[in-house]
Amino acid sequence: MCHNLNKGRTTLFCWVRDGKFPQPLRIGRRTLGWTSQQYNEWLNSLEAANNE
Repeated sequence: MCHNLNKGRTTLFCWVRDGKFPQPLRIGRRTLGWTSQQYNEWLNSLEAANNE
């Protein structure tokens, strides 16, 4: 995900904290991540906000 957005992990978690990015899902005991659906919905919401 960080690679797709060209942002660091810390930036993503700051966005999550600020409500700008979806909450991650627990994938394993020590692993968090996002589904492609979450990512695509987030991108679509950005596009919709830019078109308003």
